[in-house]
This record gives sequence, C-alpha cells and structure tokens, in this order.
Amino acid sequence: MTSIRLPYVLEYVDRHGKVRRYFRRRGSKQIALPGIPGSDEFMAAYQAALATQPKQEIGAGRSKAGSIDALIASYFKSDAFTKALAGETQRMRRNILDRLRTNHGGKLVATLERRHVVAMLEKKKPYAQKNWLKTIRGLMLFAIKEKYGADDPTAGLRAAKPPTKSTGHMTWGDEQIAAYRDKHPIGTMARLAIELLLNVAARRGDAHRLGVQHSKNGKLCWRPHKTIRSTAKELKIRILPQLQRAMDAMPPRDTSLASAMRSCSTAVDIDLHLSQAAVATHGHDLGASASCVCQRLASGLARPSAVGDRGQSHRP
Repeated sequence: MTSIRLPYVLEYVDRHGKVRRYFRRRGSKQIALPGIPGSDEFMAAYQAALATQPKQEIGAGRSKAGSIDALIASYFKSDAFTKALAGETQRMRRNILDRLRTNHGGKLVATLERRHVVAMLEKKKPYAQKNWLKTIRGLMLFAIKEKYGADDPTAGLRAAKPPTKSTGHMTWGDEQIAAYRDKHPIGTMARLAIELLLNVAARRGDAHRLGVQHSKNGKLCWRPHKTIRSTAKELKIRILPQLQRAMDAMPPRDTSLASAMRSCSTAVDIDLHLSQAAVATHGHDLGASASCVCQRLASGLARPSAVGDRGQSHRP
C-alpha cells in the first residue's frame, strides 16, 4: 500500500490505540485532520488548514517603515539581542521595550530626541532609570548600525542616584545560623539552601542552579553567569562537610537547589523560601535573603568580625 507523506502532518497513536492526525505548522493553530490520508475528507481538511495564515509577530503586520515599532521588531530578531545578551537581560529588556512599543511604537525613530528620553526617565525610580537607560541605549546603537537615520539620544545621560543608600538586611551571625540549623534538620530543603549558600558564597543567581551535577572531586565547579560572556572563568569551591551531608540526604532526582525546592525556579523564589524558613525559625523575618546569607562566608574562610557590621539589631 502506498503511503502519502504531506508537509505539516503529525500522526500518532493515542493511549486508546486510535490513530490521530493533526496539521501542525509553526505559527498556526493545531488542526485535527479527519479520515484517511488521500481520502476526499482528509484532503479537503488538509487544504483548508494549508490555506490558513501563520500568526505574525505582534506589530509586524502594521509596523511602519522607520518607526520605533519596526525597529524593536527587528532588534528582537538580531544577534545584538538574541546572542549578545544573557537570557535574564533579554527578559528584562523585552519587558521595557514592549512598554515603549505600546506607548510610542508608531512614532519615527529619527524623531526620538534627548528630551523625550529624559521625560521617560523622570517618571521612574533610580534603579528603574538605570535599566531603561541601558535598554534604550542598546536599541539606539542598533538603530544607528542599521541606518535608521537617528543619533543616540541617550549619549551623556545618567540615571539618577538614590537619595539615600540602604543599609540592607542585617547580616546573620552565628546565633541566627545555629537557630536556623536547629529548626531545619538535614534532609530538608531549607537546610540544603543555607548550607549551599554558606559554602559557596555565590551570587544568588548562580547558587539556585548548583547541585550534584556540579560536584567534581570534592569541589563544586561552575562558571558564574555574570562573567560567562567575558572571562568565562570556572570557579572551584571545596565542598564542606556540612554541605556534603545536606546533599547526600536529598533524593537523587533533586540535582539543584531550585529543583529540590520544587516551586523555586528563580533566585527571587529562593529568597522568598529562605525568608519563610527564617520566620518559622525565629518568629519573624531576619532578612533571610540569599544575598545576606552569602555574606557569611563558609566556616573557616571568615570570622564573624570580618563580616559587615550592618544591622546589628534585628527588627521585632
């Protein structure tokens, strides 16, 4: 029997033993195809599905040449965005540019001036200003390269500095760490979190990805995310006995701190989990973020007096 092979047709057998066929093309909705391939019923459904138009990128169909909308759509597809920027940076900048696109997408790139950028920044807090300024600057450098007929309106602009510098969370001392360990025994996710952070003193963005897959010859070996595009230097930190016991007590499938915590997939989630664990330990939040716990270097690497003196008394 001659078989018919058609583009975009997906065929599989479901759990009831029934053969199912779907038209599946990128950018188009999946469409069920009835009948047997080659039959009138099947071919009519296939031709109808083939005639459907794939979804276009948002704004692509209505973008005006030389507009901010068209520039951003092109920038999102470029190597300057997809390859030159880290994943988290892409996510942050995409959010900012989507808002810029919504408010000003129809305007011409060539008409964007310094005063317009200043007006955008004035409405934002200092840290948000910094992210917006970097994002718009990257976009305009791409525009200049692609000859959109524009100058860089961000040249010479700086984000505002915060009026006062925060002292941040208190730094945990031996007493808080001991109380935390007493409350959360070996084999719990909360214990794994603190032992890992105390051992490696890594950035929280790296710490939540570390696990047994990074263990080599008694050391944790990884390349920090922040420098992977510059030096790409690999760090090797000796695994202390406390961390090794915490790792050995976890199920084999829990290969990283994030997977061990199940619902925790980002560094911010890890912060929240530690904060909740601290509340369970002390009855209130001692500022149990990954960043402040990391300031307490692993045992033997720093004495309590060597750690910052911020927040000597905790909040009730």
